[in-house]
Amino acid sequence: MDQDPTSSGVRADPDGPATPARAGRCVGSSYILLRPIGQGATGTVWRGVETGSNEPVAVKLLHESLLRQPKLVTRFVQERTILLMLRHRNVVRVRDLFSVGESLGLVMDLVTGGSLRDHLREHRTVPPGETARLAAQLAAALAEAHELGVVHRDLKPDNVLLQIENGRLETRLTDFGIARVLNMPAITTPNAVVGTPHYMSPEAFHGAAASPAADVYALGILLYEMVTGRPPFDSDTVHGLMQRHLEGNPERLPGIPDELWAVITSCLRAKPRLRPAAAELVASLSDVSRAVADAAPLPPPKAPAPKPPAPPEPAEKAEPQPKPRALSKADHVSVIPMPRQPKQARNKAPGWRWARPWTVLSVLAGAMLASGVATTAWHVTRSGAADDVTVIAASPAPIIRPSLPVRSRPATQVAPTAAAAPERVAKAEPVGERKTTAYIQILI
Repeated sequence: MDQDPTSSGVRADPDGPATPARAGRCVGSSYILLRPIGQGATGTVWRGVETGSNEPVAVKLLHESLLRQPKLVTRFVQERTILLMLRHRNVVRVRDLFSVGESLGLVMDLVTGGSLRDHLREHRTVPPGETARLAAQLAAALAEAHELGVVHRDLKPDNVLLQIENGRLETRLTDFGIARVLNMPAITTPNAVVGTPHYMSPEAFHGAAASPAADVYALGILLYEMVTGRPPFDSDTVHGLMQRHLEGNPERLPGIPDELWAVITSCLRAKPRLRPAAAELVASLSDVSRAVADAAPLPPPKAPAPKPPAPPEPAEKAEPQPKPRALSKADHVSVIPMPRQPKQARNKAPGWRWARPWTVLSVLAGAMLASGVATTAWHVTRSGAADDVTVIAASPAPIIRPSLPVRSRPATQVAPTAAAAPERVAKAEPVGERKTTAYIQILI
């Protein structure tokens, strides 16, 4: 959410900052600067005096750093043009526009009663009858502006000045710096979001073109804040505030008269075409002011309770450790370190693998011998002819070299039939007398 840089939001400062070097200087044709009374985004507002009539005036000087920004200079000059058109008793009157050194100055009437924001800070709430009367004056000023095709776009308590006349408060609408002239090309970037979020209409959040209905919506927000002491919608973020405006349904506090509440809700309708015109509000608010003249002001809003500090995160509980057992006399404790084992060379195989080589060789020889006998017996039973097996045994030797050449059966040999099997078994010879082509040779 980018607020337009020309939205001054100046708040009167009775003491003012330290008087700069321009104090006492004559600017324009006949204006003497006395002291600064407000500071805004586009300029500084000075209290001054006109030398010819000795009448107090307010002089708004544009910041010199903004002279190189054509849009801001154009807005500054446009404000003077708009104020010259709006010759209304509830609009701050402009007197002159001049150049001073490398800056521009705008001379206006001096309103000494401060702003409506200052009034709310001091009194918190305004009685319903007085609220309706002051709002009727603002509605009359807006109706005049809308008739001339001007939309203020930044109606809020900071831009409503108060003047005491005949013992009663009177309003003066000021700061048309971001006002939109409907029949002229827009200065603001298309679809730009302009204004102060608490007082912006729902359509303004979406960058819709400015219309008089947006000022009426802001006037409804202003009515609610004057009578209750706080705006109807609030949030910690601009996005949350936008959602509140889009949802609507402001809370009705006890003590708001029915007549005034009806005007507030009509101004805060979501659809712009359903809101009343500013000219209609002048008559409606005037009637409400007379109807609720004796209504008591609402109690000031309670200050928001401070948020309690977040509780500290609980520390992770350490697992209970077993208590060490007390040593008894039976326990033997030695303070003499044990002798260190000699280090083994890196990548050396453990010695136990070859500790008993003869045992390992004997096991391997026996396994190979059993495997050879089993293989020979299998071939004997499967072969068609009587094969002889010769086993040559010798004393165990440290080296064993098995050699098992075995004659395979011809591929064309056919297995004997069942009838020939008995004859074959009868002719079988003892195993010890057979000739063999397979042998196991054990070499020493």
